[in-house]
Amino acid sequence: MEKEQKQYVPRSSAKAVTFAGGKSILKLGFHVESFVAFLQANVNEKGYVNLGVSERFKVGERGDTHCVWLDTWKPGQTKPNTNKPMNPEAVQAGLSALKSAVKTETDNSDVPF
Repeated sequence: MEKEQKQYVPRSSAKAVTFAGGKSILKLGFHVESFVAFLQANVNEKGYVNLGVSERFKVGERGDTHCVWLDTWKPGQTKPNTNKPMNPEAVQAGLSALKSAVKTETDNSDVPF
């Protein structure tokens, strides 16, 4: 089964803002004409447009931390993979830590059986 290409909301902005005390909000901005046209083109049979907001891999040129996309999932379909792709540097660091934690000694003379 071929993976469906994500359709991003055109001319949109999504930025996480954290305030003193740790509270945070997600600020969304949309170009009105583009957003209305997008909504009208993607309305479902019940009159809704479902959107998803996910964290970007890199902060955008204008400070965007998240992206907004069309959620096309319907009941009865397989659940989408919600796992984030792993950061290669984090994977390598985890493997290095695991290797150093594993006992590499091959001498089994202290084994009681």
